[in-house]
Amino acid sequence: MAFSDMLPLAAKASRQSRTEWLPLWMHLRDTAGVMEYLVNQWLPCSIKKVIFPQEEDPIRKIAVLLGATHDLGKATALFQSMILRNLDGVKERLQKMGLPISDNRIFREKGKSRHPIAGEAILLEAGFPLWFASIVGSHHGKPHEKGPSKWFETQLDPFSSTYVNYFDDPRKDVEDKWKTFHRQIIEEALSLAGYDSPESLPNLSMPAQMLLSGLLIMADWIASNTEFFPLISVDERGMESDYPTRIERGLERFQLPSVWNPTCFGMDDQGFQTRFGFTPNAVQKEMLTAVQESKDPGIFILEAQMGVGKTEAALAGAELLGTLHQSGGLFFGLPTQATSNGLFPRIKQWATEEANADEEILSIRLAHGAKDLNADYQKVFHGKAVVGEDCEEDSLMVHPWFEGNKQALLADFVVGTVDQLLLSALKQKHVMLRHLGIAGKVVIVDECHAYDTYMNQFLERALVWLGVYDIPVILLSATLPYERRTRLIQAYLGLRDQAASKQEREAWMTNKAYPLLTWTDGKTVRQKQIQGHFEKKKISLYRIHDQEIVTLLEKQLGEGGCAGIIVNTVRRAQKIAALLKESLKNYDILLFHAGFTRGRKALIEKQLIKRIGKNSSFERNHFIVVGTQVMEQSLDIDLDLLITDLCPMDLLFQRIGRVHRHKRIRLDNLNSPKVYILGANDKELLEEGTSAVYDEFLLERTKTILPNEFVIPDEISEYVQKVYDETYEIPIKNEAEIVTAYKLKLKKKKDAAQSNCLKLPSRSKLFAGQDTLEGLLTNSSNYDDVQAEMSVRDGIDSVEVILLKQGTQANEWLDPNGGTISYYSDHGLSDEEATQIANFKLRLPTLFGKPYMIGQVIQSLEQSSANRFKLWLHHPYLSGNLFLTLDNAGNGELVGYQVSYDGTTGFQYRKVEENEGT
Repeated sequence: MAFSDMLPLAAKASRQSRTEWLPLWMHLRDTAGVMEYLVNQWLPCSIKKVIFPQEEDPIRKIAVLLGATHDLGKATALFQSMILRNLDGVKERLQKMGLPISDNRIFREKGKSRHPIAGEAILLEAGFPLWFASIVGSHHGKPHEKGPSKWFETQLDPFSSTYVNYFDDPRKDVEDKWKTFHRQIIEEALSLAGYDSPESLPNLSMPAQMLLSGLLIMADWIASNTEFFPLISVDERGMESDYPTRIERGLERFQLPSVWNPTCFGMDDQGFQTRFGFTPNAVQKEMLTAVQESKDPGIFILEAQMGVGKTEAALAGAELLGTLHQSGGLFFGLPTQATSNGLFPRIKQWATEEANADEEILSIRLAHGAKDLNADYQKVFHGKAVVGEDCEEDSLMVHPWFEGNKQALLADFVVGTVDQLLLSALKQKHVMLRHLGIAGKVVIVDECHAYDTYMNQFLERALVWLGVYDIPVILLSATLPYERRTRLIQAYLGLRDQAASKQEREAWMTNKAYPLLTWTDGKTVRQKQIQGHFEKKKISLYRIHDQEIVTLLEKQLGEGGCAGIIVNTVRRAQKIAALLKESLKNYDILLFHAGFTRGRKALIEKQLIKRIGKNSSFERNHFIVVGTQVMEQSLDIDLDLLITDLCPMDLLFQRIGRVHRHKRIRLDNLNSPKVYILGANDKELLEEGTSAVYDEFLLERTKTILPNEFVIPDEISEYVQKVYDETYEIPIKNEAEIVTAYKLKLKKKKDAAQSNCLKLPSRSKLFAGQDTLEGLLTNSSNYDDVQAEMSVRDGIDSVEVILLKQGTQANEWLDPNGGTISYYSDHGLSDEEATQIANFKLRLPTLFGKPYMIGQVIQSLEQSSANRFKLWLHHPYLSGNLFLTLDNAGNGELVGYQVSYDGTTGFQYRKVEENEGT
């Protein structure tokens, strides 16, 4: 029996009309066709090798069968009773054909037999393998909770409360009709896929199931989009003769871009220069050599000094690794939105050249919450791939389907915050779709030293999965403790649970050489110190007190030059900047920290590049920037002199990397790099804000071993390893107490993160097919996209608001940074106006995200936002946002705190005392 000859059950109903639908058999055919297309035309070979290493055709057959059975659970009385309420005449038609459908009210256990679970139960009853049925049961993003081995028998038992969900009221005696329909779908699906019976299916590993589950979700979403696969009139049942034309036309409308197909089988100095415009240095050559000489390259960790060209080394390595592994894309993860934005133009240029070389249209994605505000990203063509037309000018594009947060990783080239990778290790609905995206790529993570203990749990769990998928990974760092290096390598190789005694004897784990490249070739760990003629810088270190800052700057910058002051908290930066503005009237003082709106931060970054960047000159003189940690990450500024708060040794080197970053002629007194450290005197107590941000254990060890000078890069690794190696004895005050507190804090962070981590993948070939997706997301939280990104950061929620200043009229609002354009909340917004307002977004200080505070904060903001900005919230750029309003002077109130903002100082707050103002 053909699909079209079966009972006309419903799969889809129009939300706008009761006269448009899609029969179940058509949606199954559509999805099967999309699955086949994705396997044949889109799925990278690197993923195919994970699913079924021996040959490709079984993957196609399995994919088609999954598509043709995935909504089998809609062929149940429960589902049909719900959907037929929205369609005219279909229920009556079925009744005439001998299948009456009861009213929806008789089904009292609806939640126990939702259609994905119902489909899984029906397939298990029909003899399908556990793994196959599990994928069908997971196609809405969350696998069924692990239960008794024969749970499906209970679902279908005539004496169970769920029986009616499948076969309707027993008094109607229609069980045989439903079972006949199930059998017909299964038989047609097997025939379509080229199988004789369920027993013909091979056993697949759990990683293969993850990827096929992601592929099925992708195909189902595409096939469910009525723009591509339109509904038909309820008077029609669809015709078999419509196929395969309907599928071909649907995919033509979708216009999926091509997949990156790298063909770089080798790269010499000339090839490197052609791509990047300069010959490779020692670091870049060593990366290329290691990749090309490895038989089975896996993970690479490159530890090298700031500004040595690690990005180019990684991109060159990615071309080679992508070719060898037959990857279909690249993911480049960075610590922050600012660093992602900074790198995007370079990756865009590289990706454009790759697309031009392939003569294909490839897709790119900037993946973070503020992507719509990035001008470089918006300049990329947004639309669909038009095959067969001249693609020279638009060889790189943003495909609208990949703009969804959960589809972001499916684009060919993805640049974004590292959260996108960490989310693949989070127990979150649709995590399989993220795995599908990341598994076909070469993965690069920059500044991997910048992630704390909490985030590192997700990074390590992600690496475990990447290792199982055999995905090439490149990690970059200037200052990486060797314990972190070891854990990252072990995670990728799946060695974390092995006994440590044997592992500790391996020399690569405690190697303090620098610069250093560590990589895996199969299960073997290789390592090489990079030899080269690196410029050595002698950095003089001085310990000073806060009260010496003004005098020091007057003396050192009296004749010109620039300085940077990096402190550990926003409040401290604001306080020091105010002091300098009062004391140094003839100097330009610029404040830079996280407490500015997005648009203002971007403007400050541009000012810094112009005033003290690589190409700056006379505009550097008498310029001082006061900032926080935002200055230590991937900001290409060149300071003549640095003053910094004490911080852990690895981060101190990051800050030092901003001093004398580029060669230039400097004043005599500034010709040798000098760094002045606040809070580093032996008898000086740690500054309160500093000890709240960083662990006292690391701060005290850093302070104790600080020398009077560093030689960079030679001594970077030596000092970082001393601080982080607990076996290296450094006498510090109250050591026992501090160490205990440090270890307890680490354990709490690890436990908090691991409770949200995706479970470890099964590597067993012996039990392939028995280890299924069941229970994969047990105890997972129902995070939305914003909450999910928060949950892989530091475990502390934060609240983002759009900041607005009151105008002279009740509904008039202004840019809080001092702009003159007025926006009226009683009018709708153009896209341009909405984009401008979105640039006023600001992340509130962590105080407002504390567990005892965040509920009250959000409730207050939601209420005021809904009342004042109802029209604006309908605009897609602003939907779901919270607004915090200030008066015309820039002052406001939030849950008992006086808040203020201006474009030079940023956000400030203080507690309102109970008797204040009375």
